[in-house]
Amino acid sequence: MSQLEEIKRSIEQMPIDEIAPIVRSAVGDDSAVVEPGWTVEVMSTDSIGQGTVGILTIILDAWVSGRVVRSPFVIKVVERTATAELEDSVLSFTSADREIKAYESGFFDSLVGDLKAAPCHGITRSGHLSLLWMQDLSDSVPYPWGADEFLVSAHDDGVFN
Repeated sequence: MSQLEEIKRSIEQMPIDEIAPIVRSAVGDDSAVVEPGWTVEVMSTDSIGQGTVGILTIILDAWVSGRVVRSPFVIKVVERTATAELEDSVLSFTSADREIKAYESGFFDSLVGDLKAAPCHGITRSGHLSLLWMQDLSDSVPYPWGADEFLVSAHDDGVFN
């Protein structure tokens, strides 16, 4: 079984209380209730850049203000640097840790102008991996995004960071 398949299985089995804060951030409602039975799909199996293991998608449903709201996410799986090397790695332009730290710090939320990073609604950890729960922006373009568009975007985001 591939590493991404293992991660997919672990997300499918995640307790609702671990996913709820991420969904609540995405829908903007602290009282949203996540429905069980979400769908997780692997989008890529090959590394697509420095530290990026792959991409998954997840679709969840949540009750928000008395109605069910569909919440799709793109999960970027990033391999973190060993703790002893973290400070040096954050300073390196080729480190995947820079992207994680940039999202954790809220840096991308402070950007003004037209260039924006995809909103990240949570970061969970699984061993030496970080899972960046990003807003699915595929509806923001005139056509649905496929694997190629997600892979190019994830690669470019990692290079940019």
